[in-house]
Amino acid sequence: MVLRANEKIRPLYLYYILQSQVVIDELQMLAESRSGTFPQITFSELSLLTTELPDIDSQDKIINILKSLDDKIELNRRINANLEAQAQALFRSWFVDFEPFRDGPFVDSELGKIPQGWKVGTLSEIGDVIGGGTPSKIVSEYYTDDGIAWITPKDLSTNNCKFTSKGETDISELGYKNSSAKLMPRGSVLFSSRAPIGYISIAKNEICTNQGFKSIVPKKAGTCFIYYFLRNNTSKIESMASGSTFKEASGGLMKSLEVIIPSNKILTAFEEAIQPLFNMQEHNEDENARLSALRDTLLPKLMAGEINVE
Repeated sequence: MVLRANEKIRPLYLYYILQSQVVIDELQMLAESRSGTFPQITFSELSLLTTELPDIDSQDKIINILKSLDDKIELNRRINANLEAQAQALFRSWFVDFEPFRDGPFVDSELGKIPQGWKVGTLSEIGDVIGGGTPSKIVSEYYTDDGIAWITPKDLSTNNCKFTSKGETDISELGYKNSSAKLMPRGSVLFSSRAPIGYISIAKNEICTNQGFKSIVPKKAGTCFIYYFLRNNTSKIESMASGSTFKEASGGLMKSLEVIIPSNKILTAFEEAIQPLFNMQEHNEDENARLSALRDTLLPKLMAGEINVE
């Protein structure tokens, strides 16, 4: 459906009305009350939706408050995109094109010529590959709102952040003990191995996953190196995956992935170069989460006149 503002309302104010959780909840309730293949609303239901409508001057003031938050969120996103481009370019320069090492001797390997002193190893040599598990859904005591952080591929599909602290639902200590989920430390690289393959995120704290992940706990290499190795090899992993119902990258496949491994000194230097960029990205994502929460809290209060726009 397309909505066009008339002379009584600013287009951006109409946009913010439709962003309001109160309005979204009301439309969702209407949609779910109708039987059918999927929830939906009609033109008349949307047209008859009621809302407080202040005068144009007040609308402009409310828009300025909310838009200033959205503008800062968008600025942080652009900064993070720039930082990501820098980090990816550095990884490719060092470990794909070998630009800083061109003056030294190269040797043949199964993956082509590599700098002398480097070797071709496997992913399991630089990190521990960890699977996940799901506590029984029929035992309500296994799940909680405030327990052990536990994520599924669906959580990463709705979260575009590079760093992850928790999913939609936590599991309890009892649920953890009665499943094959494994707790991993901050800095672990979470990689969805099925449905779909290739969602990647970095654990901000101790976290576990369902069986849709084959995550990597850094060992010889650091978080930054492993993150970009997986980013650069996602298509290869997907092409090697197998399965009848849906493709899955097995633990064996992930462990045996070939990776060019430089010296410990170079791995450490790369982490030291990239970690400040990761820290800035994490800070900006945290700030955006706070700003989004502030905007979503202010939005209904401003529109209902509970907060004086002056």
